[in-house]
Amino acid sequence: RDAGISCTPDEVLITSGSLLGLDFVNAALVAPGDTVIVEQATYGGTISRLQRLHANIVGVPVDHDGLSTTALRETLADLAGCGIRPKYIYTIPTVQNPTATIMSEGRREQLLALSAEYGVPIFEDECYADLVWEGRRPRALRAMDSSDRVIHIGSFSKSVSPALRVGWLVTGWPL
Repeated sequence: RDAGISCTPDEVLITSGSLLGLDFVNAALVAPGDTVIVEQATYGGTISRLQRLHANIVGVPVDHDGLSTTALRETLADLAGCGIRPKYIYTIPTVQNPTATIMSEGRREQLLALSAEYGVPIFEDECYADLVWEGRRPRALRAMDSSDRVIHIGSFSKSVSPALRVGWLVTGWPL
């Protein structure tokens, strides 16, 4: 509800923390040599898991508004010019780790447009979204997406209790 996501119970998979959701998605989508786009400053657990899979990790800068869509457009165009379509774009749009930036709704719309234009899904990690200190948290990218291009993971580990290893994965049935 707080993320604004409309989904059925069949689209939700309960996991043992958000890292298990990350592992499930990687197992389904990433093979050795595949390319994944991540924020240059990002969660170390994501990097280590992609390194274990021998993925080609491409970093995109983060600015005061989160993942730079200007730099992302350039990166996607460069990769497309080489015949490479990344498996996904990984982002932490709300309370980004480690910068704590919160991506604006306008930037989120730009990110969704780039995802559609280049045919690359977005992997949205919202495990920190409940840590917004002022106002309401913004709608999740998954809530703004009408094409089922956004894979969403979250966790109670950061907001309710670190020892409570309960997370979730929200995605459509094709994945």
